[in-house]
Amino acid sequence: MSANKTFIQALANAAQRPVELSPVREATTLGAGLLGHVAIGSFASISEIGQTWRPRETVEPSAALDRERWREAIKRSKAWESGLSSLEF
Repeated sequence: MSANKTFIQALANAAQRPVELSPVREATTLGAGLLGHVAIGSFASISEIGQTWRPRETVEPSAALDRERWREAIKRSKAWESGLSSLEF
């Protein structure tokens, strides 16, 4: 998901918070490796690992979430359900 710039921008806009992107695509693997370092004593704590964090990019919110437009879009999409349910594949 972090490669999808539209999704990341929408997430930042919806949360009205900056979104920091991991410097590596396989962040789960990186996290497991860093926890291994804590286990063997390379890092004293998880907090110490946090001090090394350097995001690849930070995406700032570019627009406030318009909740009224969102509610209207939900209302419109509910009308699609019956029409789509009648389709045969």
